[in-house]
Amino acid sequence: MVSKAAIQFHGILLNSALRFTQDLNLIDMELPTALIGTTVTFLSCIAQIGVIIYGSSYVAAAIPALIVFLYYIQLFYLRTSRQLRLLELEAKAPLLSHFMESIHGLVTIRAFGWTEKFTHQNHDLLERSQRPFYLLYCAQRWLNLTLELAVAFLAIILVSIALTTRESSGAKIGVALLSIVGFGLNLKTLVYTWTSLEIAMGAVSRIRHFAINTSSEDLPGEDRTLPPDWPHEGVIRFQSVSAAYSPTSHPVLNDLSFTVKAGTKVAICGRTGSGKSSTLAALLRLIDLRIVRQDLRSKLITLPQEPFYYHASIRDNLDVRGQFSTEELLDILEVVGMREVIDKKGGLDAMANADVLSHGQSQLLCLARAILRPNKILILDEATSSVDKKTEEKMVDIIREKFQDRTVISVAHNLNTIMDYDEVIVLEAGRIIEQGKPLALALEPSFFASLLKAADGESEDALEEETISNIASPRSR
Repeated sequence: MVSKAAIQFHGILLNSALRFTQDLNLIDMELPTALIGTTVTFLSCIAQIGVIIYGSSYVAAAIPALIVFLYYIQLFYLRTSRQLRLLELEAKAPLLSHFMESIHGLVTIRAFGWTEKFTHQNHDLLERSQRPFYLLYCAQRWLNLTLELAVAFLAIILVSIALTTRESSGAKIGVALLSIVGFGLNLKTLVYTWTSLEIAMGAVSRIRHFAINTSSEDLPGEDRTLPPDWPHEGVIRFQSVSAAYSPTSHPVLNDLSFTVKAGTKVAICGRTGSGKSSTLAALLRLIDLRIVRQDLRSKLITLPQEPFYYHASIRDNLDVRGQFSTEELLDILEVVGMREVIDKKGGLDAMANADVLSHGQSQLLCLARAILRPNKILILDEATSSVDKKTEEKMVDIIREKFQDRTVISVAHNLNTIMDYDEVIVLEAGRIIEQGKPLALALEPSFFASLLKAADGESEDALEEETISNIASPRSR
């Protein structure tokens, strides 16, 4: 459902992910417990009413009035608690979101001295998230008081009947009074579990509405599959491609046309917002183009800027379909220089997560997974921009060696890594402004040459800062 949602819906999905998660938690955890508790407690209440009536048959005349009273009590309480529970879910979402953002941006927060500000924000959000819970607790206290008064009224009726009539024996009256005490407890439990069941069913309703009203990215007629050996050669052809992320947004690609021959290495560069990543998104059909979607993506090898791995073992992350032996997986880890690291972490059966692997090691693991795939087209979206210089050089050498006979299309942050490519395409506002061999464009007064010069300047500044930092660090010690 989520994986096939249209990309226009992804923003809405991210904004509602926390509430969606809480709804799933209600369904998985509270719904079964509430359903079983409601059923068992309801049957217990019926049995205890039967015992009370057996102790004094005159009490049966008050049962219909008690049922009507309880119906209106639960109706009033249910409406109130349902709304308070929704308010609680809504109030928790900003708190959890702020917590996750603080965790991910902890280094930046400390660097800019925003710790106190974010602490105050967290306390404020925490206080707001507790208000609906406090009101819900007050509503539950009111329910306890009301139900205890109802049970006390029933006990008064039973004792009055016992004192004014001599038809019931003392033993029966005693059993009835004892049952009334248990009946009061079960009555409160019944209302609580029924309320929890109603709230959990509301979560089911919201998720069902979510599933029905989430538009799919698949258009009518997009049901055919691609051949197993597609693409046959690895040729990429863009012909007058114009695309946008939504029907009402500004086009990010404007009449884009180029051809990548099989087995060639092509780099795409340009300023921020020029359409580099949008070109790859169009190739992967993440934006609206009238071609096949899921099958197309499965036939392409992608290596994005941020490493992605499943919550599974390293073996399962490398070999998703279970096609390779242990020796082949260890050999490919040796190629990317990760075999010794993986052995120290627990081998192929160790879990792959950020606590086990660093960012650079995770990216090398993703590169190893890409090498194992037999597809003919590799897409790199600034794959080396977030790793250190040594790891970047290693990745460039591995890609040059292992993908020399495959088509590579790369969006590069460091232009020096694509100087040996067969061709470079320079974009500006979604249009091609230059196209040619990187070395030839670098020697001409071209836009690519200006980008390369600017990138070299930034690299020199960064190297100078690093050198000064290394010189100053021993003194600080």
